[in-house]
Amino acid sequence: MSETVHSGGCLCGAVTFEVIGEPFTMTYCHCESCRCWVSAPVMGGCLYHAEKVRIVGGADKLAVFKRTEDSGSHRKFCQNCGSALFNEHPSIKMIDVMAVSISDLVFEPKLHTHYSEKIVSFYDGLPKYKGFDPAVGAQGIHFLSSLASQNIAIAIRRYLSSIPVLTALLRKPTIAMAVL
Repeated sequence: MSETVHSGGCLCGAVTFEVIGEPFTMTYCHCESCRCWVSAPVMGGCLYHAEKVRIVGGADKLAVFKRTEDSGSHRKFCQNCGSALFNEHPSIKMIDVMAVSISDLVFEPKLHTHYSEKIVSFYDGLPKYKGFDPAVGAQGIHFLSSLASQNIAIAIRRYLSSIPVLTALLRKPTIAMAVL
């Protein structure tokens, strides 16, 4: 059984590509870097294993932008029209393909990444991570759980600090964390 091949490309048609199969995941990215790159409040990306992305035409028209030489993101775009197409992540051997550039794939995001950098709130029930998706081996923290834990910890600390014997113990970080 062969995998589905989806096609895509840039606005002017100079760069065309194919992605093989379904993405590893589909995400909304809220990081400042992605937002600035696509000039939007959020970026929709389809994360593929690098070997599943094939340039079909216009490879010579692709340009690369890296914020620093050792940047973990290699952003590729069309030199003719400026369309943002790919964000390569060499350290994890994966490529974020801009969802809008894949013409025949339905974008159904599964989570939000870098939600701590958001400028627009989403109330869609999807998991929201402070950083990158932990499913790809990155250090992800579920953002809402993290906030809820902080609020609970503050409430418990306030309650316990009202008990004089525990007040001194709570001033010591290692003991306070053990209590909470």
